[in-house]
Amino acid sequence: MNSLQMTPDEIFQEARDRESQESEVWDLKDLIRICLHHRWLIGYCAAGFLALSIFYSLFASKTYEAISTVELPASAQSANDAIRTLASLPSTGDPIQTYLDVGNSNSVAEYAIQKLNLTQNPLFRYFSFIHFAFEHPTVQQLTTYLMKNIVSVTNNKNSDLLVIQVDQKKDAKLAADIANAWAEGFIAVNLAISQESAQRQYVFIHSQLGLMAKKLATDRDLKSNYLNPSNEYQSDEVIYNLLLQQDQQAEIEANADNSGIVVVDHAEVPEKAKWPKLIICVILGLFLGLFAGIQSAYLIERFQDRIKMDEDLKRASGITQLGQIPDFRHENGKQVVSSTELFSPHHLISDEKFRFSSYHESFKVFRTNLNFSHVDRDPRAIAVLSSHSGEGKTLVNSNLALVLAELGQKVLLVDADLRKPSIGVMFGVATPKESGLPMLLAGRGKLEDMVVDSGIPNLTLLPNNTIPPNPAELLGSGTLKRVLDDMKSKYDYVIFDAAPVLPVTDSILLSTSLDGVVLLARWNKTRRSDFRRAFQQLRNARATLLGTALNAVEVRAGLYGYGYGYGYGYGHGFGNKGNNGNSRNNGSNGKGEKGSEKKIPQIPAERPK
Repeated sequence: MNSLQMTPDEIFQEARDRESQESEVWDLKDLIRICLHHRWLIGYCAAGFLALSIFYSLFASKTYEAISTVELPASAQSANDAIRTLASLPSTGDPIQTYLDVGNSNSVAEYAIQKLNLTQNPLFRYFSFIHFAFEHPTVQQLTTYLMKNIVSVTNNKNSDLLVIQVDQKKDAKLAADIANAWAEGFIAVNLAISQESAQRQYVFIHSQLGLMAKKLATDRDLKSNYLNPSNEYQSDEVIYNLLLQQDQQAEIEANADNSGIVVVDHAEVPEKAKWPKLIICVILGLFLGLFAGIQSAYLIERFQDRIKMDEDLKRASGITQLGQIPDFRHENGKQVVSSTELFSPHHLISDEKFRFSSYHESFKVFRTNLNFSHVDRDPRAIAVLSSHSGEGKTLVNSNLALVLAELGQKVLLVDADLRKPSIGVMFGVATPKESGLPMLLAGRGKLEDMVVDSGIPNLTLLPNNTIPPNPAELLGSGTLKRVLDDMKSKYDYVIFDAAPVLPVTDSILLSTSLDGVVLLARWNKTRRSDFRRAFQQLRNARATLLGTALNAVEVRAGLYGYGYGYGYGYGHGFGNKGNNGNSRNNGSNGKGEKGSEKKIPQIPAERPK
């Protein structure tokens, strides 16, 4: 459905829905714009994190890594299969995993702690909040701490090697001592387990051997057992001989002092710290700094709620954007205007320095889009409004009047801000006493007696020096329509510079009598919420909204560009120097007529009336 066929509430609701759907969508252009605009913030974050990472890598406690390696027996079983069969002790577990469990056991940890007397080492002291003092840990506390934070025992896949790795802070020699003591403890504990297992096997086999000897003695007394050489007696005799051999072997294993585990590599004192490493810290610090800076910039963008793109205007209003006006103080990255004055004739596009600028060209684009904003009718009484003061509406209205006058159209610029009039100051003209729009609305004068020559061809001003006590009542009166009809009968275009929309109701009342209004937003200043409120108030008043415009865009701070480069000059327009070198057409009477000079050629209107 066309926006002209929709009700104001439907248009505004559509805009709100569109903004809600697109508020979380950020494309690459948005990201680059945010990064460019907040480049100093991102740079400071990156530099700060980089400095912290360097400081950390230089002054943080060093962690040293020491590694010892042990080789397990080639056969993962220490008991004979026949013995296990006799003892009914089947082996179903993974022997490598068994060794890993032993390597990570409390017994091995306690062996290393006792060997190195670690409970008295000052590096392992901790602060007790119960006694409010530093204390030495117990063996159990230190065992838990070592296995959780310092020592790890792993197995290289497809090998019989166990790797004991120790990560110890501050003391490189202590790291190597713990790794070597842990390997010794691992061997000692496995030897103790082997001896205990062999002792149990010896006891079991020896008892079975005694029983078998008694049985053979009994069978020897029974004569009948000797008649058949293949009977049970012969089988018992074979078993007895086997048990006798295993009994002797088990006795030897029970007294053996070798577990079959050997140390392949002893841990050596590390020369360099494992952590922190300067290069890694610098890379991580830079990455984290950039991430924190970009994230901070994104959050600032979200919480500031500022309009910075033409997409912001479209999301907030849902209507056409008619213009995007660059900041007049800068051109191609260079400062053009250094003045801090709010209203000055030097800020107008008629000034010589703006002759071939993108600032001047942007108002021509604005003029063209405005002329074609409504194809069914020609808006002649127009006002560029803003939600709050300080957004540049007076300057935009003035330049819009100037650019319309360039086409040879008779333009009247009316100061309709009855609370803070500024058109006279903007053009540097004297304002007659008891003149202005309030006097016309009060019926105390004629239009032709109050207008002032602007010094620009085809542009006439109606400044104001009267502050009425009831501006809203004057602008809402029925007299306004009569005064407006009188203005339109004498001028092709009537531009009104009115008060901001949100603080007072003056502009809302005025907008209902005009042919159309344009809602202006200032780049990086106007809040989206304020812009939506102003837009909704104008819609509620049934004002004709021609479109929106974005003012004071800082081209150097974002992805905005205008491509209006000129390698040639115009033969028309403002600021044309004649032979005398004057930048303004001296002797102009405001109607395009001049004295002895030739008349400036005017280009035709962009659309026929």
